[in-house]
Amino acid sequence: MEKLTKENIQFIDNYLLKSGVLYKDIRVEMIDHVASAVEERMQTNNAIFYDAFKGFMVENKKSLLEGQDVFIKQIRNSLFKAFLGKLFSINKLVLSIIVYSLHYFLYPLFKYQDHKRFFLIYFIGILGIAALYVRIKNGFNLKEKYSALGILFSYHLLIWFPWQILATSIHKIDSKPKMFLAYTILTVVTFTYWQIAGIYVEKYNKKYSYA
Repeated sequence: MEKLTKENIQFIDNYLLKSGVLYKDIRVEMIDHVASAVEERMQTNNAIFYDAFKGFMVENKKSLLEGQDVFIKQIRNSLFKAFLGKLFSINKLVLSIIVYSLHYFLYPLFKYQDHKRFFLIYFIGILGIAALYVRIKNGFNLKEKYSALGILFSYHLLIWFPWQILATSIHKIDSKPKMFLAYTILTVVTFTYWQIAGIYVEKYNKKYSYA
């Protein structure tokens, strides 16, 4: 079967972008689908790329664009499995022990008396460190949009806010072990979010580095 060139893939990507498919990860999933169909038409009809692509889009553009939810669902299911897989891993267990120990030794120094202020500083600090880690490791292209990041962020918030409320409640009753545990979970969840975000952005950037 005749394979598409980099220029052909770039053409498909630009076409989808101009057609309103703004998220790069969804475009990449669509490119796989479109490219396979176009290659098949090129071979079956002995057609050049442009004619095969035009014929496919005339017949399928509407259903393809309206079916973005299908691709989002595929990405969401994949992300959920990856998020849980990374969250419940040996590496995260080690990180949990380290973070819990740090809280245990730092508490006598800071006391966490101004809980709201401490939580805000802690929140910004953890997000900053995690984001910097991913930025150095993968190098986000900030011009691109990824549906995966929005989905992951919703998972993150679903866990973050209940535990933040719990941490505040525990602080009021002055239960140090439980408070350290709550902060540890918040930290590990945040790092897992950014880790998966980095993995998926890197994945879609590498799949079609010219797309």
